[in-house]
Amino acid sequence: MSKILSKTPLSTGDFIYEIKDGMLFIERLKRTDFTMEKLKESVENRLEYTEGFSYPIILFGMDILSMNKPARDYLAGAGAQNILSRAFVVERSQGKLPLNFFIETNKQPIPVRVFDDLVSAIEWSKQFRLT
Repeated sequence: MSKILSKTPLSTGDFIYEIKDGMLFIERLKRTDFTMEKLKESVENRLEYTEGFSYPIILFGMDILSMNKPARDYLAGAGAQNILSRAFVVERSQGKLPLNFFIETNKQPIPVRVFDDLVSAIEWSKQFRLT
């Protein structure tokens, strides 16, 4: 079976998942405080949607309000399953604070960066695509 390069979007209410040009775009539709339970549900949805294939991921939309320690640990560990890289795009500059805290305090098993705009995030993520 070949890797999926494009796929019809999937909406779960809080997120929209879409594979385009060999990258997975995840749009956050709500500002939220992330707990491990919320992240586990999101990761399960992502893994089902990607059908076992690995992608660079670009997360954008509403900023994360906060992420508790168990959620940060999960995201930097099991939550990174089948991810080649993770690009966060913030809607406001203060959205960088919780993400930079996460990146700096949790050892990342994959390349991770925070961006102010979607175009820069896409350009950076292209280097991690598998063809």
